[in-house]
Amino acid sequence: MKSSKSFILFWNYEDLHAIDPLLILTSPLEILTFEFNPKDPNFVVAGTINGQIMLWDLKNVQVGQVTKKKGKKSEKNEIR
Repeated sequence: MKSSKSFILFWNYEDLHAIDPLLILTSPLEILTFEFNPKDPNFVVAGTINGQIMLWDLKNVQVGQVTKKKGKKSEKNEIR
């Protein structure tokens, strides 16, 4: 079974003019499901196609910061 990189994108639906996501979580494997920890929403857990569990700690993340670097878009809000 071949798997590919997956992303979880977080958008701000209150800002109707925003075209960039607030936060991008990346995984080397396809993500089938994800959920915030109900006791601490700074933790996001995801289940991948091969049964592995991915965990992201968002405590020190500043969302919504996108910068440009040498003509290319460099996303500071991408977490791997």
